[in-house]
Amino acid sequence: MSKAVRLEWELPDALYDAVIGDEQKAADEAKQALVLDWVRLGRVSVRRGAELLGLGYRSFLEVLAAHRVPICEYEEGWLDSELEVPGSNRARLSPIGDQTLLARLRRPTLSPADTEVVACAIENGHATVITDDRAVRRVCLEEHLPLTGTVGLLVRARLDGKIDALKPLLDQLIAAGFRLDPAGSAYRDALARVGEQP
Repeated sequence: MSKAVRLEWELPDALYDAVIGDEQKAADEAKQALVLDWVRLGRVSVRRGAELLGLGYRSFLEVLAAHRVPICEYEEGWLDSELEVPGSNRARLSPIGDQTLLARLRRPTLSPADTEVVACAIENGHATVITDDRAVRRVCLEEHLPLTGTVGLLVRARLDGKIDALKPLLDQLIAAGFRLDPAGSAYRDALARVGEQP
């Protein structure tokens, strides 16, 4: 079930002529801006945002990067909790057996795939969820699921000696559009944990 949303806004004629031009294009731009803001605020997941705009996941990631919309936000104490996550060094896929669990986890802010990831983690003994998506991380925290993200995985790889240096990889991610502020605490905390300088 869905509901139509209509936004009406009175603009002075001169501003309308200068800014709006093509009404359909302006409506599409407004819709995109709204969805981008919802993702930025963590009100909808990245996958749900892509669905709302009729874009593929990868294409939507490019739109987010072009508009400098961060998809991840690390919580207070994030690094300690992510490094404590027990891991088996392997990922696995498994079907969801409990449909009532899926129904309980469904939220309009998450895509069906996001919901299945969380359900799969619960069904598999609170397996670790790997995500940078704010909306998905929020649900994982509500469900007391262990989680980690890209930066946490890289810190773990550096501590385990699987990579020689963390900073060049973080800088490459940032250059590729990953929204991590090089002056922010997540960047500095990660480097400090592995003994590297910003």
